[in-house]
Order: sequence, then structure tokens, then C-alpha cells
Amino acid sequence: MTLPEKLIVPLVTPFTDDSTSLSEVRVARLVRFYAELGAAGFLVGSSAGEPWSLSLSERKQMLEWTMREARGMPVYVDATAMTTAAVIDLCQSAERHGARGAVYGAPWFGGHSEGEIDSLIRSVNRHGNLPTAFIGKANENHGQLESHIVIEPVVYKHATTEEVRLPEGTVSPLAVFGLERMAAFVESWAKLQLRIRATFSQSGTHRVARLVLKELGQECGPHRGPTQAPVGQAREMITALLTAG
Repeated sequence: MTLPEKLIVPLVTPFTDDSTSLSEVRVARLVRFYAELGAAGFLVGSSAGEPWSLSLSERKQMLEWTMREARGMPVYVDATAMTTAAVIDLCQSAERHGARGAVYGAPWFGGHSEGEIDSLIRSVNRHGNLPTAFIGKANENHGQLESHIVIEPVVYKHATTEEVRLPEGTVSPLAVFGLERMAAFVESWAKLQLRIRATFSQSGTHRVARLVLKELGQECGPHRGPTQAPVGQAREMITALLTAG
């Protein structure tokens, strides 16, 4: 494994202390925090951001606040949603706010035929209003963005974007640790890869990222139900990675 030249960080969604609302202040602090740690850009709405717990309006608000604080750095949106209309809505909102592009996968339920996927892609390409790329289960992509699944992904559990290469950088779940820590992981990849894969597979990027940020002194609030914070062995595996390398 080699360290990507430019890293795009998949952002968690910062909540208020009671998790009832997004926190504008914490979004701004989070974007600045990762920019200072060497991020080349940001991905909003991936599994790291717990999109299943957000309304469409909250997903669009998160993108708007990220765009404002990113100050010209590239921002992409993961527009994966339960309906074609919702995917298109997220893409159109991203275009209005100046996002560089959108990636998306199949809806989070059931199986989908090739014809159904093709229909989704055609609709998004026709009405999304910005460059898009479909990330499929077969590691194939369609659309206007020149993006693709990284050859040796750290985690790839869904038809969404755990690790993809975009025109302006590579999205990696490991980016939630910051560039310096990820470089240490890459240097010791032969020794650490099984532990890293197990940690992300067991807990998911969203749990790993939020706990890592808390350990690094960056408060992003709690998870929003039904997601719960990792406990026991899962929590120990995540915190152990902070000193690994």
C-alpha cells in the first residue's frame, strides 16, 4: 500500500450534545482541523457521516456549511439515497453550492438488477446537474467523473464510497486519522493491515472516525440513534490504532 499524494477526508456529521441538531460551529472546527492535518479536500455524506440518521435537508445543510468553511478546497458529496429523486435532489443541491462532483451507490436495501441500476444512472446523469460517478458492487463506475475503486481498499462493505480515487485526491477511511498518522500506517502496512481491516470492518468508518476525533480533542458530539458508540473490544481496537505504527 502506498500513501496517496492527496487525501480527501470523509467527514463525520458533527451534532449538538443531545444529537438533535447539526452543529454549525463543530462543522467549521472539523473542516479547519483536517485542513491543518493535511487534507486536500472533503467528502460529505459518506458512511462516515451516518447519512441514514439524517434528513435530506440536514444532508444538504452539512454540505453547505462544509463548502463555506472549505474556502475553495475541493468538496464532493456522497449522494447515495433510498430513492432516485433523493439522489438527484442531493446532486442538484451540491451543484448550487459549488461542489466539485457527486458519487453514489445503489439504495441501501435489497438487490438491484442491471436494468434498475442503468435507469438510476441515466436519471442522475440527466438531471443531477454536476459531474457524477456511480460506484458499483462490481468495482465498476459510470458517469462523468473519472473515479474508481482503489485497487486495494482498506474497507469496502457497501455499494458506496469507502475508498475511491477522485480527480483531486483519494478518499480513504484512514484519512480520518490525519495525514501524519495515515503515513505511519502505510509505512507499517504489512504489520498493521489485518488489525486495521478488522477494526474498520467491526466498527464501521463512522464509529472509528468519531472516537478518533474525540481522542484527538476534536469534539463532534455523540452518534445519533440508532447508531451507538463502540464499547469494549471494539473501542479498544480503535484507540490502539492511535498509537500503532
